[in-house]
Amino acid sequence: MADRIARSDARLRIWVAIAVVVTFLCVNGAVLLGIWFAFQHDIAMLAISNGSFLAKDRLVTTELLMTLVGATTVQLGGLIVLIGKYIFPAAAR
Repeated sequence: MADRIARSDARLRIWVAIAVVVTFLCVNGAVLLGIWFAFQHDIAMLAISNGSFLAKDRLVTTELLMTLVGATTVQLGGLIVLIGKYIFPAAAR
């Protein structure tokens, strides 16, 4: 019986890890899609403005990209710690 519970627990841990990773990929994919749409907006505005569309008016800036890269790095680090602690729990003392 204990062996069966251990196998079920291992399967559950794998499914949770997969679900968390898929959620992470979906959310970050949505962010990338949003950046792509904003970038397309900037390109369209540049095309129709005849040079009057200034850099300060753009949606996609270096600050935006750096913020999103930093946030993704923090998310990934937290996700790795979370999954690592869940899949490999500390031994009971």
